[in-house]
Amino acid sequence: MTANKHTPGPWSFYTEPQPNGCPVVGSNGLLICMLGHSVRMADQKEIALANARLIAAAPELLEALKDILSNCLDSDGLSRAYENARAAIAKATGVQP
Repeated sequence: MTANKHTPGPWSFYTEPQPNGCPVVGSNGLLICMLGHSVRMADQKEIALANARLIAAAPELLEALKDILSNCLDSDGLSRAYENARAAIAKATGVQP
């Protein structure tokens, strides 16, 4: 596998002190992304927070999938998980296996 080209983890998400109240994902003072939401729809802030948590976990999720691939036996019972993990890594890194 190739080296990661994304901002190294850990990533964290913050809801304050953003003036617009939108959650922000960042790492060591670097902005990764800001998740907008509609203030007119009550559930949108919670959805934005959930998305921020998921994005902030991306480096750890990627490493977990890489660990699965490097330690997974390619048996019948694990082959589907193996291929799903390979696809998720390819999607996250933009590099096809």
